[in-house]
Amino acid sequence: SGEDQTNNLLAVQIKPIAASTYSATSTSNLGAATAANLKAATGNVLSCYATNTNASVRYFQIHNKASIPLAGEAPVYSFIIPASSGMIVVGNDFFGAPGINFSTGIGYAISTTAGTYTAATAGDHMSAVTYI
Repeated sequence: SGEDQTNNLLAVQIKPIAASTYSATSTSNLGAATAANLKAATGNVLSCYATNTNASVRYFQIHNKASIPLAGEAPVYSFIIPASSGMIVVGNDFFGAPGINFSTGIGYAISTTAGTYTAATAGDHMSAVTYI
């Protein structure tokens, strides 16, 4: 059962397991910092979420590095967060089911500029990232 031999299809069901080996990790930041290192080794980003209460546009950046992003460093991805109670949610529609691999590590930052990291005000933002 569960397969269509006429069309060479096999039904597959994802079964979550309570073990760290194949499970995603999620981290959240409730306005304490504008930059963080999530993983100091290769990893895949699955999704991200960020809010912005500042009156100006901000950018949620993902960096391929094994430490906290520093001022002036360029991100791999930069997502615009609209001003004044803006929010972004980026999921597997962008990252794909297996996520996007970052070969060195996973760092993120909330910036006032899109192309490089320029620290925003920590209290104006909340964020969350899911990764493996």
